[in-house]
Amino acid sequence: MATAQNIALAHSLPPRLLNFFKRFPPPQLSAASTTTSKPARETITVTENTSSSDPNAGASQVEVPLPSETTTNDNLQLGWKKNPFLAFKNPSTGNWHPPHYSLRRQADLFKLATAHNVLSLMPPSPKHPEIKQQKRIEHGLRVKGTGEGQKVKGKYWERTLKTRLETRRKAMETMPDMINLWRERGHGRGWKKYPSGKEGKGTADLFNPEMRHAWPSSTPHDLGSLEQFTGQLIYPEAASAGLGNTGRDIGPSGCAAMSDTAQTSQHDRIRQAGKCGEAYLGYKNRPEVVANLRSIWHEVRNNLDMQDCAMEPAQPPACVVLVNGFPGTGKLAVARALRSKLGDTDTRLVDNHLIIDPAEATHPGRGFEHKALRDVIRRAVFQDLKGLPENITTIILTGCLGQNSEDVAVYAEHVELAQARGVPFHSFALAVEKSEHLLRLQSPDRVYGQKTKLNDPAVLETIMTNNEILDPTIVVDFRAIRHHPIDTTGLTVSESADRVLDIIVRQQEQQRSASPA
Repeated sequence: MATAQNIALAHSLPPRLLNFFKRFPPPQLSAASTTTSKPARETITVTENTSSSDPNAGASQVEVPLPSETTTNDNLQLGWKKNPFLAFKNPSTGNWHPPHYSLRRQADLFKLATAHNVLSLMPPSPKHPEIKQQKRIEHGLRVKGTGEGQKVKGKYWERTLKTRLETRRKAMETMPDMINLWRERGHGRGWKKYPSGKEGKGTADLFNPEMRHAWPSSTPHDLGSLEQFTGQLIYPEAASAGLGNTGRDIGPSGCAAMSDTAQTSQHDRIRQAGKCGEAYLGYKNRPEVVANLRSIWHEVRNNLDMQDCAMEPAQPPACVVLVNGFPGTGKLAVARALRSKLGDTDTRLVDNHLIIDPAEATHPGRGFEHKALRDVIRRAVFQDLKGLPENITTIILTGCLGQNSEDVAVYAEHVELAQARGVPFHSFALAVEKSEHLLRLQSPDRVYGQKTKLNDPAVLETIMTNNEILDPTIVVDFRAIRHHPIDTTGLTVSESADRVLDIIVRQQEQQRSASPA
């Protein structure tokens, strides 16, 4: 019966493990095949060994009882005539020989034996799982840095993680100040500052007076000391010599008109100071002053009393505006509010449903004929918009353009419209949270209105799951456009329109200030 079990076990073992047992038979199997005693008290003949370092020493033989179910712990106590996993000594020559199997091959054999449940037949080895566990219990986890009061060195990124996170936090805290400063000095005009929490980099030195190389002893709060302030900034040597009170002493010939400051009005001083600032920006001998002059001048100008200048509010410039977004985000409502703020006589509003509804009435459904008719209507409308007179300053359009090739082509037609009229193009992507979006979708204006608007939440969910609103900065490189995502959650229609108008006016002012006079 035992022989049949051994044969069945041999057929289930992999060739590598089977070859090992053929070359080095386990004592349990060889003893079971030669003894005729009762199975419960089977014995095997083993070599008596008293030295763990010399497994082959001694010639006396002893009878070792073998229980019916031999465990791994019992197997570790059995003797092997020649353990292939340990070094052995030749009794005739006295020379030591290395093990037949390396430690790596021993580990592979023990993995196979564990997987096939024959670990009890394996000879003792440093790679034996129970021996390894016993050493772990006796000696513990012998890893440098895991003891009491010790510290693991770790990788470089692990050691610097805390410092980098703190630096990142400081950079995010200073980001609002950097954005405000970038709106005054940035937009490709030599901007070299980026978010950083390190000392002396990023925004920290922009708002620290000690970091300014030529910061005067007192910041001027009136125009009377502006020329002296600028002279100390550009020519600190002249200022220390007392020559910074007149424009003739502090700068190039372009600033000589500032010398007679006592007889110049406040408005003229502002204009002349601006000319002087341009002359200083061309002065190449002091690059550190060039980097700080513009920001310092803005700080000085903000401290001036501008009530006497009688400056009129900036009028919205000519432009083409596209309000894009999923159905129900409030595109048409925001576009109408924006038109009322800009003036109905100088603005034209073209809603996308003015193009969709005729095509829907002629070819219901969004099939090929429907899309073809929409293209014809849209191109005819855009052609007429290109020929509008110049007194029509602003054109507002709405749409639901997604991230696909067809909508990208439609977006390009909007850009072409702005290029044909020679005006900037502004693109706004409206978004809203899901709960408020569903409420807007069920509004009476959409449900009972005259336009073919979507009001089914299930259809909207499918559209938003399978599509994304077009982001032109990702799809294609439109260098001349200005794209702005706006979250209208919690905002009224008027507040959303004000936000759109503020962005348009601010960017046009920045473009006007960046262009040469």
